[in-house]
Amino acid sequence: MDKIINIFVKFYNSKMFTVCIYILLFILLGFILRTLYNRICHAILPRIRYERRFSEKGVYQDDEVELLEIIYNPTPFPLFFADVEGYIYNELIVKEFVFDSKKGMQFFKSRFKLIMPYMRIKRRHTVKCTKRGFYKLETVQLFLARSEKYVDCPAEIYVYPPLIDSEYDCSPVSFTQGELESRRWLMKDPFSLSGIRDYTYGDPFSSINFKATAKCSGFLTSKIKVNEKDFCSNRNIIILINYSVEPENPIQSHIFDSIQELALGKACHLMRRAFDNNYRCGFGANCMTVDGNTFVEFPMATGETHFISMLRELSCVRNTPGISFSGMLDKLIYGGITDTEFYVFTPYLDYELDMRLKNLEYRGNAVALFIADRDNTENK
Repeated sequence: MDKIINIFVKFYNSKMFTVCIYILLFILLGFILRTLYNRICHAILPRIRYERRFSEKGVYQDDEVELLEIIYNPTPFPLFFADVEGYIYNELIVKEFVFDSKKGMQFFKSRFKLIMPYMRIKRRHTVKCTKRGFYKLETVQLFLARSEKYVDCPAEIYVYPPLIDSEYDCSPVSFTQGELESRRWLMKDPFSLSGIRDYTYGDPFSSINFKATAKCSGFLTSKIKVNEKDFCSNRNIIILINYSVEPENPIQSHIFDSIQELALGKACHLMRRAFDNNYRCGFGANCMTVDGNTFVEFPMATGETHFISMLRELSCVRNTPGISFSGMLDKLIYGGITDTEFYVFTPYLDYELDMRLKNLEYRGNAVALFIADRDNTENK
């Protein structure tokens, strides 16, 4: 017992004892500061603002878009580690993250250091959109110290079908100019306004829209807005896609999806070309939609707004048959439509469908028929 007491007395009088006391004090102080920091972070966490959005509302398939993250600390207290965790669709590949094809959705994590008071950080991620569809990111989980909360930060994007050039074109059915067919008419209707566009060299002074120009803050050439007029004579175009399948000749699901995606890509290219030339364009398909509708129908119209609405609807359709395609054709026939160019995409052609298309031609319309090649589609 005396030896133990002597050893303790020697240790108490040595410098090592003082060092140990300081170490314990530092550990205790660190624990107190860590506890205080966690409590402060727990109180600050509800005030932290986080949002995210895509740089574009819609892009074509295989295009790239930026996903913008914004986080803001509305307090002067420094935050060393703020982690944002969530999930993103497999079809939206973030270049900076490792992609795992075996998972249904990809885990997405960002770490922010908000060291300065009232600090705001913007972070950009490059995302490649690999498949047509409508994608909406809902919530993320924000971690700070030992606290966490769910943040509702929706970010949505429309991925349009790719632009696939068609094999051939309809000939205009109602407009000819001598021996040559005119694909675009140069005479504009002064009483029909189709939209507003930027000023280009050669636009007359009378076409300037002064109200729209004033809203753009200035009368520089690059900010002047002019009225876009409709053409006096326009080509009328309707694009139809058939999602029905012959009962006696079924198609495998993956081949059917490839056929319809190819048809959507060609239809998208035709729409783009029609609106670039100010043609009146409409669209119809007997497919299911995300909203539960059994068909898609757009009347013929011009303008960029109408074109964007059609593209967004194309991105939301499902490769599932809806109403009868023959019923859609009967509605057009009995409606007395004429002087219109029809582009029809179908996986088959039977007697009833052929008779309805000939009926459309008999009424003064032109029909370009695209029948899917199952063998080539399967090889692709």
